[in-house]
Amino acid sequence: MNSLPFYDEKEFKSFICNKSNILKFTLQGAAVVTFKIPESYPAVEPTISLASSQLVKAKQSQIENQLREYASTLVTSPMIMDLVFKLQELLEVHLNTKEKSSENLTLENKEPLKMVVILIDHIRQKNKYLKTLSCWTSELNINGVTLLCHKWIFLILQGTKKQVKEFITRLKRCCIDVDSSGKPCKEKMSKVLYEEKSFKCFSSFSIQELESVKDLEGYMKQMKLEFIYTSTLKPIIDS
Repeated sequence: MNSLPFYDEKEFKSFICNKSNILKFTLQGAAVVTFKIPESYPAVEPTISLASSQLVKAKQSQIENQLREYASTLVTSPMIMDLVFKLQELLEVHLNTKEKSSENLTLENKEPLKMVVILIDHIRQKNKYLKTLSCWTSELNINGVTLLCHKWIFLILQGTKKQVKEFITRLKRCCIDVDSSGKPCKEKMSKVLYEEKSFKCFSSFSIQELESVKDLEGYMKQMKLEFIYTSTLKPIIDS
């Protein structure tokens, strides 16, 4: 295999694993991209895997998918270096955005936190829906939880007024699920149940699948949000 320009042995490795050619590049942001080259390459695109300590899983998957989509447009032509350069562009955009977000976060941390509780009527494509929620909360520096308990889906978010407003706008305007015919659709049936200033009680965003209403109540007590359960969640559950 020909040597690749601009990459030394610390940045680029080539080896064979299980009879497959493997190319591994180390890029900025502690990112490592691995290409598994099929025998029919370049008629068939390589298998792409990305890892980075500076990327949350949702963002990592998003960039991988963007890279795969780009690879599909290059089929029949040698594409490895094109993919590496494309990945560098995507990482630069992300890292610059992350830097600006960190600067904004320093200012936003001085603002009072707001907590909102949103009732989600139903979800058809659960994995895609929850993945999108996680991605949005990461991008907007919002913490909170998605609570799944039987037929009830509650979304509790905590952030500045601006962050929360942007999240709710995305929820209403962006396609996040599919309708009964399988077509992408927006979240039109969500309802804000609670919106007030709040003390900090979340340090990250998580998804909690709870087996019973008792487990749900227990979780809310554990998070010192029993008043939210009593005043907001319980009336919905009991209705």
